[in-house]
Amino acid sequence: MSKLVINGIDVSKYQGQINWNTVSNSGVKFAMIRAGWCGYDGNIKEDEYYRTNMEGAIQAGLNVGVYVYSYAKTVDAAAIAARQTLELVKPYKVTYPIAFDVEDEIYTKYKPQDNNALVIAFLDAIERAGYYGIVYTYTYFAQTHLDMKNLKRFDMWIADYRGYVGYKGAYGMWQYSAKGKIDGIGADVDLNMAYNDYPKIIQTAGLNNIPKVDLSVVNYKKYTIQKGDSFWSIAKSQMGNGLYFWKVAQANGLKVNSVIYPGQIIKIPNK
Repeated sequence: MSKLVINGIDVSKYQGQINWNTVSNSGVKFAMIRAGWCGYDGNIKEDEYYRTNMEGAIQAGLNVGVYVYSYAKTVDAAAIAARQTLELVKPYKVTYPIAFDVEDEIYTKYKPQDNNALVIAFLDAIERAGYYGIVYTYTYFAQTHLDMKNLKRFDMWIADYRGYVGYKGAYGMWQYSAKGKIDGIGADVDLNMAYNDYPKIIQTAGLNNIPKVDLSVVNYKKYTIQKGDSFWSIAKSQMGNGLYFWKVAQANGLKVNSVIYPGQIIKIPNK
């Protein structure tokens, strides 16, 4: 994982009325907000606090993403859920991913490849529309009811409340508690850490209907990768700050978790 850590929460109607300015002042930087849940046929029942939460969080200066809890039973249903989710996010500047929450007990009776098909149908539709998609689930479900090798092209938001992540694959966000206490919220709330600077990644790539940053005007120097290098160490040594790791990856058309090799020549952007 990157050394970058950004604190966030995820919320739904179960947190009730939220004082988002107080939440922002408490140090929370982002919120994943439930758009709703999709039924067996894919049609979404909108969370009754969705719009209030989106508007409040954005006005308070937080970055926001959304998630949809799934009961979808077919690939067609998952695609319907994606289309309706895209309609729900249109009015807002969504600077974090759109998550497909696949964890319900109904899926424990499905084969992993069938659950994979639902995830792929939803996230493919999200990505075709130019949005950043992510899978949400918990460690045991990922290990038992999904074939993660066939989902590795998608980012992962993993839940694990044991104080560490038992899931061994790559992930961009970790939901580490369901019993968080945050000023401005009168109920327990899920706590998260993000390890990617999603707003910068999304803007740089021109995703989520956010204008793309023009990298063509950036000047570069060349760097030959040495044994033991990572994007973080390269950014620290060549740019003075490891937090620029995402810029190094982006400048070379790579993801932040891409494998790099000694002897490989890459471009180092200006700050």
